[in-house]
Amino acid sequence: MAHAPTLRAGDQVTLLRRTCLDWSLPGASHRRPQTNLGVHHPSPHRARTPCRPRRTRRLVAVWLGITADQLAAIFKSRYPQLYDYESATYSDANGRKIAADFNMYGHGQTKRDYLDLLAHLEDPERTPPPEGYQAPFYKADREAEMRAAHTHFQARLDAEIAAGRWTPPVREAVQA
Repeated sequence: MAHAPTLRAGDQVTLLRRTCLDWSLPGASHRRPQTNLGVHHPSPHRARTPCRPRRTRRLVAVWLGITADQLAAIFKSRYPQLYDYESATYSDANGRKIAADFNMYGHGQTKRDYLDLLAHLEDPERTPPPEGYQAPFYKADREAEMRAAHTHFQARLDAEIAAGRWTPPVREAVQA
């Protein structure tokens, strides 16, 4: 019985990166396939290329064996400011970001827009959404999104391992 060839580490990263698009974007299966780091260009992957897109970084957490709980703990403990900012960040039906803190403002957002959003959320029947934004609004929840991404990528990685198309790296024992 013939076995699938084992991919080199660089090829494994490229294969994993190409799986980043489809889980997170609605209708992504109908979009043009992406290459390399999530941008539309034919340049090959290079081992020194950093994992820039959010989707790729979440994928690497699975590849490195970080659990969803560990990933959430890292986010909360290492990035408390971002965690606080995102607790007061929403997106509208079109994906436009609207946030309380000026450091997180979406494109063209004003402080008044966030105040209008809060009024709309309190009484959506009588208060229209902020001008330029479209209901419904959803609250940013990076932890839930990271957990969903982790679950998706773990299943994909497990399927690749089971099919013999990916070999997990061997971890070396740490000397105490």
